[in-house]
Amino acid sequence: MPRSRFQKSFAVIDASCLICLLHLKDLLPQPDFLQALSLRYQTVYIPRYVQEEVRRKGRIRHRLLDVIQRYPILEICNVESEYDAQLLYDHHRNPRAPIDRGEAEVITQARERRVFEVLIDDRKARATAEELNLIVKGTAKLLVEFETIGIIEKAKPLIEMLRKAGKLRLSEKLFKEILKQAGEE
Repeated sequence: MPRSRFQKSFAVIDASCLICLLHLKDLLPQPDFLQALSLRYQTVYIPRYVQEEVRRKGRIRHRLLDVIQRYPILEICNVESEYDAQLLYDHHRNPRAPIDRGEAEVITQARERRVFEVLIDDRKARATAEELNLIVKGTAKLLVEFETIGIIEKAKPLIEMLRKAGKLRLSEKLFKEILKQAGEE
């Protein structure tokens, strides 16, 4: 696997990104997308609720614990301030709560751990994270980064594969913008 030209940092991942990486791992055993995360990140935190959310989804639920054990870069974590997370997702506490619980725990966990990067696909959650000065990257941008460091040849076919499988919802405008940034127009 190629060496990373990035300084390793920490990230907190949401269910959608984790599901996409697991889906790609099922379809394409090589490259190992979860192992590729270790070129970019020292640790990728998975909030407990995100873990439960992924376990409720399809075939991957049975393999999630095995995956977490096989990849030491992945670490389950608990939100310390449930109240902070609730302000982002609970409509009883905050009638204008913009996002769901998994995404709220990702953002809360990042802030509690002083992690500046979050891996989130949902548009509203991305906007919320950016408002809180977090660096947001979705699955598509992560794949473009994998292309940049030589893990994959092209991001476009993988992004298209995820879109067709219904794993990645990406507007056509954003899709084209990401491909333009990657030089794959």
